[in-house]
Amino acid sequence: MSVLGLSKALRPGSGCCGTLTGHPEFPKLLCTGVLTLAAVMMESDDAENMTEGKYVYWISQDDDVPRGHLGEIVEQKTNGDRMVKFPNGTWKFAPEKLNVCDFQKGTFVHSTSDDYDFDTVGEVKDLEDGKLILEIKGEKVKEKPKHLLRCDFQPGMYVFWIKSDDDIPAGHMGEVLEDINDEGKVKVSFPNGRWRFRPSHLVCGHIQPGAVVQWTSSSDDIAAGELGQVTGSLDEEGKAVGSL
Repeated sequence: MSVLGLSKALRPGSGCCGTLTGHPEFPKLLCTGVLTLAAVMMESDDAENMTEGKYVYWISQDDDVPRGHLGEIVEQKTNGDRMVKFPNGTWKFAPEKLNVCDFQKGTFVHSTSDDYDFDTVGEVKDLEDGKLILEIKGEKVKEKPKHLLRCDFQPGMYVFWIKSDDDIPAGHMGEVLEDINDEGKVKVSFPNGRWRFRPSHLVCGHIQPGAVVQWTSSSDDIAAGELGQVTGSLDEEGKAVGSL
């Protein structure tokens, strides 16, 4: 086991990791592309991801399942087909005829409604009659998927605070927790504690749990060009831990 170090903090206003390539303060780890930020932000349409409870769309349409109707997988048949409950009924579909929705139970989202500013985060709690039930600012509301945007920061992702202080020094990376308060702020666990933040005060880490990475330097323990994988944990200095 080795620690894959992150040398510097990301600067305020830099945005997510894709905009920082070549920046002089960019941490000295290269993501090989096996798991990119884009992959973290999207749900896979692979059959393995179409498990019970997943929200899906049918790629076709008819009178029973109009285009845009969202359904929930309620059963997987022995032949691989999925039983999907839509607002008008439950039917059987082959996995290749389904698309997985990017909004699932537990997904952090922004609402485009005028009732909320874009710095407020809500969480998908359930699906009812083809609409997603959100908990946002302490209330539960129904929204169509087309009125939602997926938040850049999802539970388990690594982030940096755009500022620094004695509790969160520059370069410390934190992990987003499954916790949103009534003000629509997310909670992030840093090495020295846990605090709440507006999304605009955070930037995505350039590596994420599960990413295959390459250290730009080398040592007796890590040979030049050797690949490692981020294991999904952070050490006491806010650095990602990886295995070779």
